[in-house]
Amino acid sequence: NGIESTLARMCKVVLPICAGAEKAVPATKTYLAEMVQFYLISEELSGDYELESKREALLAEIRTILAEEYQKSIRKTARMLADMENIYVLGFGLDLANAEETALKIKECANIETEAFPLREFMHGPISMLRKGSAGIIFAPESASNKVNVTKVVGAAKEAGAITILVGGSDNPEGADRHLPVSEFQALSVFP
Repeated sequence: NGIESTLARMCKVVLPICAGAEKAVPATKTYLAEMVQFYLISEELSGDYELESKREALLAEIRTILAEEYQKSIRKTARMLADMENIYVLGFGLDLANAEETALKIKECANIETEAFPLREFMHGPISMLRKGSAGIIFAPESASNKVNVTKVVGAAKEAGAITILVGGSDNPEGADRHLPVSEFQALSVFP
């Protein structure tokens, strides 16, 4: 995060992310700033300026997430997870990286055994680890082509007595225990 760091001094090109100094182990603002920066770089390379044209909508989404009502939902979700023995964080496509980062943050901050999986791989074996005392956090934006697998995981979790938290989309047709709506910008779905 620092342009004067040892790593930065070793590099030919340094892209400052302008997130400021990290004051906590999770480094969440660094991750968010990196995601936005890499999205902008990808946008520039592809010539597809979706984010630029939707910047105001994105800022409105961020304000919604930072609003007290959404934060209450986040706190309620955290209380649900606090006593879990295991948490499985699932994602696919661009959201797999977000699932992995979320798993790391939960391990670092809450000392709960947490592991990330690609959603489709979770369906082939690891899904049997769901039980009472475990939770599945599923990153599933509305544009996901994997609704069937999300529904299967939610159903299997309910059968096993585990809880599920759906992160993404504007509704919760799968019947997860909690739903955290997410931005329409799939590449930035890490914002919640």
